[in-house]
Formats: sequence, C-alpha cells, structure tokens
Amino acid sequence: MAKYRTAAFIASSIAAVGILTSGTASATPVKSINALCHTQPTIVAEPGIATFGTEGTDYILGTPGDDEIYGGGGDDVICGEGGNDYVTGDDGRDEIHGGDGDDRIWLVDRTDDWTDCGGGYDSVTRDYEPLDRVVASCEDIVGG
Repeated sequence: MAKYRTAAFIASSIAAVGILTSGTASATPVKSINALCHTQPTIVAEPGIATFGTEGTDYILGTPGDDEIYGGGGDDVICGEGGNDYVTGDDGRDEIHGGDGDDRIWLVDRTDDWTDCGGGYDSVTRDYEPLDRVVASCEDIVGG
C-alpha cells in the first residue's frame, strides 16, 4: 500500500505569480520565482511521503531527498530541490524547478508549462511542444 498524505499548509495560498513589496526587482525571473518556493511556500514536502497540491495556486517546496510531488489544479510553482524527484504540475500553467538530482518531470495537461530541470540527468515528458517551455538544463525530452 502506498504511503501518502496531503501536505500541511504553511501559509495561505498565494494568488499572484510574483510579488514585489518595495524597491526595484533585480533578480532574473527564474531566480525570483524559485525564491518564492523558499521564502513563501504554501506546501512543504516531507521525506518519503507523496505531496499533493490543492486546486488553487501553490508554491511547493521539495526536500533534499527524493520527492514525489503532484501540483493539483491551479498555476503552481514547484521546486523539487535535491534528490531524484518525480514531479508533475497536473492541471494549470505550472513552473517546475527540478533542482539537483536525476529528476523525472511531467508537463502533460495540454496547457503551457515551463521547467528548469537543474543539475543531474533529467528527463521531461511534455504534451504540448508549442507552449511547453523546457530549458537547456533538461537532458532527455520526450513528446510534443
């Protein structure tokens, strides 16, 4: 029997994709969005337990180990961190950062998704090539 449970909320869901409270934005978009996983996660994964997002927008932070993360509905930002992760954004326009490790990333919901695989040997399965954006850090890309 698979071991899983819904991760606990750490903060309220964030409706906006980006937040600038004051000053001038100077980081690249990838670094800015990735920072939201670390500073304002709405869900934090736990080692050895599958993590599930909500039907709304989530910022999901993985662990340094191997993770299994499902974004759920909404436009999610998922940061897998280290380890060999299995990540799917599910429904919505998702942004997935694999982090270090040999990750398996699924962009299969017929919407425009984006991924930066990070270090390691990573594979991506996508279903909508014209809009699914996969950066050069992803070694194995399947589908289209």
